[in-house]
Amino acid sequence: MSLFISSSLFTLIEENNFVNMDQLKDILEREHQLNLSQATLTRDFKYLGIEKREGVYKYVSRTKKQIHQNKATELVQDHVTSFDNDLSVHHIKVQDGKSSEIAHHLKQGYAAVVSHVQVDGDTLIIYLRKGKDAEELLNTLGQR
Repeated sequence: MSLFISSSLFTLIEENNFVNMDQLKDILEREHQLNLSQATLTRDFKYLGIEKREGVYKYVSRTKKQIHQNKATELVQDHVTSFDNDLSVHHIKVQDGKSSEIAHHLKQGYAAVVSHVQVDGDTLIIYLRKGKDAEELLNTLGQR
């Protein structure tokens, strides 16, 4: 199920009191250009934790946060090609105009230690592989 569909269902269920799926299907088709079958809606309702309570469809077992957590987990498990949790992250402020140059030289001069450098204006976010070499680099940077 796409994020657009789940988001549309969340909004519609929260803002309306649907007594049957046909009402929801009509709005999805008319206002969101989504043509979903009864079987698809039933499956999506189960996935999202939507059930009929007191004659109307409501969220009962999951929250938006849980849905996004589950989807994030599913996407990570299906699409992540590598995972390195042995990194330290360092946020460094530099003079305007110098972040790209510093990032380039860090990556070239310390390739064994520097996993990634993210540049944003006057800010560097440096991801270092942990170990003796990283400690030496941090000591060197701290002394200047």
